[in-house]
Amino acid sequence: MRVQPELWGEDAQEFNPERWLESGSAKRGSSVGVYNNLLTFAGGVRACIGWRFAIYEVQAFLTELVSNFQFELVPEVERVRKTQAIVMVPTLEGEIEKGVQLPLRVSLAPRDE
Repeated sequence: MRVQPELWGEDAQEFNPERWLESGSAKRGSSVGVYNNLLTFAGGVRACIGWRFAIYEVQAFLTELVSNFQFELVPEVERVRKTQAIVMVPTLEGEIEKGVQLPLRVSLAPRDE
């Protein structure tokens, strides 16, 4: 692996955990993707032209969910385990064959009028 002294400083090859405690110790490099270094929307000249719209849509959707519904854990949540798939997914202990599960009680949020 090639270490970049111009990015991490002259002591880039040395084990120095204190470097992460110092603010501004690493120089700001270029961004990988268009949104927080995630390649979800690709990057560079081939970046998704609708990435801002997609982010706004997800934010609007989450705002509606949180403001209109109430989410509560149920007793089965103690049996939830992380299972590795392509990404980590929640499954119930002993019921992996049923697939991804995250037991929640979802109800309409109370309205104060």
